Amino acid sequence: GAAFGLATGANRRHDIISRHPHCRSDGLGQVGAKECRRRLGDPVLLFGMTMISSDHARLDQRSLALHRLVAKKITADASLIEFARQNVKRWQAASDSASPALTEWEQILGKPLGEIVAFLTERSEHATRLRQSSPFAGILTEAERSSIYESYSTGTYNSGRQPDLA
Repeated sequence: GAAFGLATGANRRHDIISRHPHCRSDGLGQVGAKECRRRLGDPVLLFGMTMISSDHARLDQRSLALHRLVAKKITADASLIEFARQNVKRWQAASDSASPALTEWEQILGKPLGEIVAFLTERSEHATRLRQSSPFAGILTEAERSSIYESYSTGTYNSGRQPDLA
């Protein structure tokens, strides 16, 4: 059967990396293993002999970038927090059962602005999890969202690069 797990042996990793399509440089040959890992990001998972860059990590990074921009906007205009509070209230009213994530967001949105901004941009598991159910929908413009989504699309994503949010 196919092995599934983290790449461990340097020779095996280099062999797999050297054959991965994302590790080719415009048909002019192979790039080095270090450059390939930079392009794909770590950790790299193996499924049989195919390397897979973590989509979850890319989506988490995209969500963080979106929330960094939200943090920038609410710092400039604190009234936008009320928009998020109204989203939470509306979503809670529309649900048949209490959502633990919405309850947590309600508590976070009751904190001072500085704490909200810090939470939106922190890299903790807790913040990463809650960003998946963010009440800040509607705060970013379509152009702002599209720019970040494009930066994190599978064709253009570079785990070492941050999108230009200016």
